[in-house]
Amino acid sequence: MSKPFNPVDFFESDDEIVDFLVECWFDDPEGLTYLRACEFVADALGDTKTFARLVGLSVRAITKRESARAADGGRDASA
Repeated sequence: MSKPFNPVDFFESDDEIVDFLVECWFDDPEGLTYLRACEFVADALGDTKTFARLVGLSVRAITKRESARAADGGRDASA
């Protein structure tokens, strides 16, 4: 039986995973895309400590980008 597709299996670094989580956060205002991305990361890693660290890094990056957006009058600073 084949394993279901998981995009995180193709990432080569923690930075790529964090970027994936951050982009998923900003792609969906309801947060469902981010939650699914977290599931992908958890399934791919299988290690709760690494998962928690990467989610923490993504939350830090999200907060930084949202702060920059607010300071820039609501425009996304990364665009």
